[in-house]
Amino acid sequence: MSRIIPPRIGFSRRRRRVAAATVLAILTLFLAAVDARATDLPGGGQQQEYFVRQEEGEGLLVRIDGIEAAYEAAIFDPDGELIVASGTLGNRIAPLFQYVPSSGQARQIDLRITAPLDTNRTAFNMGLSRITVRDDRSASLSRAYQWLSFGLELPPADTAANWSIKVNTLGDAARQFQAFGMEELQLWSLVHAGQILLQGLGDNNAALAVAEDVLGSSGARRWARIRLAATRLRAEALAALRQAGELPVRADNDPVQAAADRLAREAASQGALFERADALFLSGSDLANRGDFPRALNRFEASLELAEQIEAGDLATSIRERMVEIHGQQGDVAATSEVLRAIESQLTEDGANDELAQNLLAQGRILNATYRYEEARTVLRQALEFEHNSATRNQLHLALAEAAWALGDLDEARSQALSAVVNPASRGYRRPTAVLDVQKGVGILAGVARARGDRDDMSSLRSAQQSLLVEPDDRVLWTWERAQDELTKDGTGAAAIPHLRAVRDSATGATLAPYGHLSRLWLCRLNVDCPAGAASRARDALMATGIPRYRVEGGWLYGAWLARGGQAGQAARSLESVVRDVIFFRTSVPGVMGDWTWRTGDILAGDLLEARRAGGSSEALLMDLARLRWLRASDATLGLPFDRTVAALDTDDLRAQLGRRVAPGRTDDPDQLSRELNRRFDEGRARFDAVTGFLDDRALQPWLATLGPGEAVLDFDLSGSRALALLGTPSGVSRIDMGPASPLRNWTNLLGQMNDGFAPSDLQDWGRRLLRPLQARMPERVYLASADSVALLPLEAVRLEGESIAERHRFIRLASFPARHSPSDRLQKVSADRVFLAGAPSDYRAGFLARLDTDPELAVVMDRFLGPGLQVIQGSALAPDEFTTPAFREADLVHLAMPGSLDRSKPVLSWLELSELQGGGRRERLSAPALNSWDLEADLVTFSRTRWTTVEGPGAGRPPLVTGALAGGARVVLATGWTASDPIADGVLAAFYDGLLAGQEPDRALASAQQASRRMGASDRDWARWQLWLD
Repeated sequence: MSRIIPPRIGFSRRRRRVAAATVLAILTLFLAAVDARATDLPGGGQQQEYFVRQEEGEGLLVRIDGIEAAYEAAIFDPDGELIVASGTLGNRIAPLFQYVPSSGQARQIDLRITAPLDTNRTAFNMGLSRITVRDDRSASLSRAYQWLSFGLELPPADTAANWSIKVNTLGDAARQFQAFGMEELQLWSLVHAGQILLQGLGDNNAALAVAEDVLGSSGARRWARIRLAATRLRAEALAALRQAGELPVRADNDPVQAAADRLAREAASQGALFERADALFLSGSDLANRGDFPRALNRFEASLELAEQIEAGDLATSIRERMVEIHGQQGDVAATSEVLRAIESQLTEDGANDELAQNLLAQGRILNATYRYEEARTVLRQALEFEHNSATRNQLHLALAEAAWALGDLDEARSQALSAVVNPASRGYRRPTAVLDVQKGVGILAGVARARGDRDDMSSLRSAQQSLLVEPDDRVLWTWERAQDELTKDGTGAAAIPHLRAVRDSATGATLAPYGHLSRLWLCRLNVDCPAGAASRARDALMATGIPRYRVEGGWLYGAWLARGGQAGQAARSLESVVRDVIFFRTSVPGVMGDWTWRTGDILAGDLLEARRAGGSSEALLMDLARLRWLRASDATLGLPFDRTVAALDTDDLRAQLGRRVAPGRTDDPDQLSRELNRRFDEGRARFDAVTGFLDDRALQPWLATLGPGEAVLDFDLSGSRALALLGTPSGVSRIDMGPASPLRNWTNLLGQMNDGFAPSDLQDWGRRLLRPLQARMPERVYLASADSVALLPLEAVRLEGESIAERHRFIRLASFPARHSPSDRLQKVSADRVFLAGAPSDYRAGFLARLDTDPELAVVMDRFLGPGLQVIQGSALAPDEFTTPAFREADLVHLAMPGSLDRSKPVLSWLELSELQGGGRRERLSAPALNSWDLEADLVTFSRTRWTTVEGPGAGRPPLVTGALAGGARVVLATGWTASDPIADGVLAAFYDGLLAGQEPDRALASAQQASRRMGASDRDWARWQLWLD
């Protein structure tokens, strides 16, 4: 592209005097005297409007001096037709000039100044010159004004040709003003030309030459603002030359920093705070571009302080965005997030929706990169409410798809990925861009298809992804995913072998090398290409990375390889260690395992149990079942009793360090990062093991020793070909073969009858299958350790020889086996001095406080605990803050008659219903995470209206809401699994609480109440819905 450089103009030190009378008649007025009005713009900034009368036969020259504002000015005729529109190209110092030619008759013109970017010091000073042409000289000067005005008009398109015309025209104007001795206008013409050379044409050398000429003139010493404008132009041109690699870096003489310092001093001497802040920003940007981050941050912080002082929101946002870049490159996630939130506040205040959406997108990406996927979803969904740009929207959908995939939300992942990468008009894929990684979105779609077992869709999507690959690293990762696809197609894995070999041979570098080691382990597992020591070396290399998912997957594949080689005992020990690792990582740094656990956790569980059955003791198998429940329970929504103990490991710094190791920056040392991560994880693991020693095999016998002679713990292993029952007593653990496992895996069929009632024949059949083999060995009190599956069954209703098993045995569910010893200690007498009773949510009705007996269930409870220690919250008073009061926290007995959902597969979706109506007619809900913050002293918490809404699937290992209350301090929880007839439910409750008041233990009081209900003819569905839980 050719560059248009204004001719060098020599500056005369002797100003030529021109007789105004012989040139033209000029009458200059201040526009403050004309009709004007001002308004604020909705998104920030301001607009000024002036009405000026133009007389017949005269031209008008308008000069606008905008102080600390980026603005455009437009002039309209009386019919609203545009006469001229002009703007300052990135310059907040130089005045704007607009020429209005005569229309041949008098008229009123409308001048509108729009300043979307301003400060709290912004002001506009304007002058109006009325021009009458009388001779050739005055006509020449009038043309100079018109050239100046034309040079500042907004071009029809941002093209080099248009900008070149502007520069030439401004050069002509400068020469004409020089000829008339009008040095100020000459210099302003050159400053504007230089600005266009820099900003419009990118001709940095020419812009620098113009700046040097202006600064060398006598006028630069006379007019301070011209000197300031030229100083700024020079600093910007030098910075642009440096960024383009056309300016050498010299330690002894840094021209860019010197120019920026000169600009800052000049601005300070003139009281130009915006220009001083911008000079510091320019200096910081130059330093940041060269990797001098500490000095850059110092400049940015000084600049930001000034920008906030003058309320220059656009500059403050730009500064913070550069700070975000630096913090991101340094791996300082905390600082990055803090700055992004500050930008969000500024953009929210300014009403800049599209920019706000971009900011929230950046926050969401950081949250994804640091494994905070639920938080990322919240932020990204908020961003969708603000964006009005399709490119931003597509990026938001892709980021949401990544978060949903990591969380195992396949429906959401698919929906968001489709929105991101599919063009709804053509139904084809969008064109990949620098900001939209289309192949990644298609890869997520292929992954969803694989997870759902849709092999045809998986194959077609993976082929489509291949056609979109650009980067070599992406090709390696695609080959890895192709291998995983093939591994799901058949039991042999033969089709995956070529792809695994390809990854093994091509995966190099800190980012991809782990995939090479994983491929070696897969090949060993498939008994291919596995020389002596290859498997252990690959496992050790993956452990050394310090990346949790690689550490875990390497250990899992190594254990599976051992099992395949017939080393069952060693395999079981190796896989047990992997399970402990997963529990540690998921609990200590939630989210850090990404999609690994939901994709592979059940396979790991099956491999461990298979190896243990083949080469381990019954005690170890019972502990494996417990450990696997803890693995599934490692989720922040489940209220684990040791969460607070291990939380110290989960820091922004650790997450950022891990993110940098997964995708190292140019200044990162991957090996050093790996060593530091492993050191921190090893220290955290030592603390974790200290508080989770109950997961060790050696902890089982001391736990069993706390059982009484009439007590046992019962668990089931239904994962193999044979169903096994494990019955633990102080004398040890018995393994009982119950026959083929497949019929017993249909236990959810029985739960499916809970809404309509249980068929007696089914109850008899389940008794024969599940409990008859155990009948002779089961004591009266049985603790069910299987909190994630069989514990949901209404075992109390199961029949043997026509009689309910509850006539002989009492079942208590353990939510945290074997975390707490001596379960019988928690089944002692319940105190009821302070009772908190809440329920029956309803809309507001006047006088509701006078009708405390309107709900029959509440009345049943109130009748038994009337007294000064009773606190009742019902109806429209049922609000979230009631569960933060001392009356709630300090209660001995808490009874919650609130409709609730227990979602086994997605605990975060569980809730209790409150009174306040929300959108869509639904009431406000108390969520499972909110329950986990409860701090309770209660001996007993009763959830009397909860029901299981999801019973199928792998489950979360611990029941939501119930474990929230237990982790919060409750000793015993009584909960319902489905709804039932209200009168019968009230009768069971009445008898239960009467038993407690009579001094019975909770399980005995419940058994007596249920027995009384049965004898009164209640259906199994109605009386068997109650379950007791201990931690």
